[in-house]
Amino acid sequence: MDNKIEDIYNYIKISDLIATSGQPTIQEFSAIQQTGYQIVFFRRGIGSRVTFL
Repeated sequence: MDNKIEDIYNYIKISDLIATSGQPTIQEFSAIQQTGYQIVFFRRGIGSRVTFL
């Protein structure tokens, strides 16, 4: 199954360089990379658990 960046939960393209979304799954990271993004910034609270669905 091909992952599309638009399928990532709450994905919103702000500009050609910046987008925001909910937490991507492990498989969705390939879609992020294929789109050309080079940096992923996780904004999580201190002590928050990170889980991949």
